[in-house]
Formats: sequence, C-alpha cells, structure tokens
Amino acid sequence: MTLRSRRNTTRSGHASDASEAENQKHMDEYDMLDIIAAIHALGEAQKEIAASVKELKNSILKLLRKSQLLLLARVLRKHHYLSLKKTS
Repeated sequence: MTLRSRRNTTRSGHASDASEAENQKHMDEYDMLDIIAAIHALGEAQKEIAASVKELKNSILKLLRKSQLLLLARVLRKHHYLSLKKTS
C-alpha cells in the first residue's frame, strides 16, 4: 500500500482519481525531461570519447612512424657500416 498526500484525498480518505491522474501526468513529464537530459548528456559524452579516440589514434600513428624511421635509420647505418667493411 502506498502513502498518499492528505491534501488530495476525498472525505473517504482515498485520493481522487482526477488528482492521481494529474500527479501521474506531471511525473510522466518529469521522467521524460530526465530521459531527454540523459540522452543529451550521453550524446555529449560520446562526442568527447570519439575525439579522445581520434587523438589517441593519431598519437599512436605518430609513434609508429617515428619508431619505423628509427628502425630504418638503424638498418641503414648498419648496412652502410657493413658496406664500408666490405670495401676495406
């Protein structure tokens, strides 16, 4: 059994159907506003996550390129060193 407000009760002590329906309407509107606000917040969070993922992806690609260049430089130095050794 749910507790009800005394101001919306009839002489019999029960809440009137009209006021209960009105209260439910206000609760439905309140719930809908909460749902809309939550959906909006999730959309904003999704945009922020997408931007962060893009930044991370770009950072990883830059690091990979840098490590590939370093590896290539090592190989070229080693190759150059070996070719100098062969000619001497």
